[in-house]
Amino acid sequence: CLAGDALTSGYNNVAIGNKALQSNMSGDKNVAIGDSAMINATNGYANVAIGPHTLENNSGGGFSNTAVGIFAMRGNNSGSHNTAIGEGALQGNTSGSYNTALGDDALLGGNASYNVGLGYGALVNNLNKSNMVAIGDSALAFNGLGGFIPEHGTRNVAIGSKGLMHTTSGYSNTAVGFRSGYGNVDGAWN
Repeated sequence: CLAGDALTSGYNNVAIGNKALQSNMSGDKNVAIGDSAMINATNGYANVAIGPHTLENNSGGGFSNTAVGIFAMRGNNSGSHNTAIGEGALQGNTSGSYNTALGDDALLGGNASYNVGLGYGALVNNLNKSNMVAIGDSALAFNGLGGFIPEHGTRNVAIGSKGLMHTTSGYSNTAVGFRSGYGNVDGAWN
């Protein structure tokens, strides 16, 4: 089983499941439940990982994260104060902080901070753009993929299923309602 096998100085940790918290040496107040949950975490604290492979690579000291669902926050290394609930939620994040992802594949890819993705695939392809709000399935799904300058794909807000779904380099847009702004690719200030 090897749960908590490497622990040397950490305290108040809970590890349940095959290889849960296996590499933890000095992390404190962590809860890891599930196969390989927090398997490579060595020193983070106050993290909660529930589900197989959650917070699997949290080896850079990430703290105060909550990950629930298979592969949720799997790639996180040093990101902190994140909440990911759903299969694959925040899976590709390595160092981004203060993100909230609720729904399967919400904020799946990328590495950014201060984002909110609620709904299946919300901000799924957002690579490195921060300060975004996407509420609804596939809202802002392709945000930032076509941006070439830092402002591209920033300050967008989409509330509603598939809102601003095809926006890649557009910025400073707000869309409310089903498929609102759906065809917008590079428009700004809408």
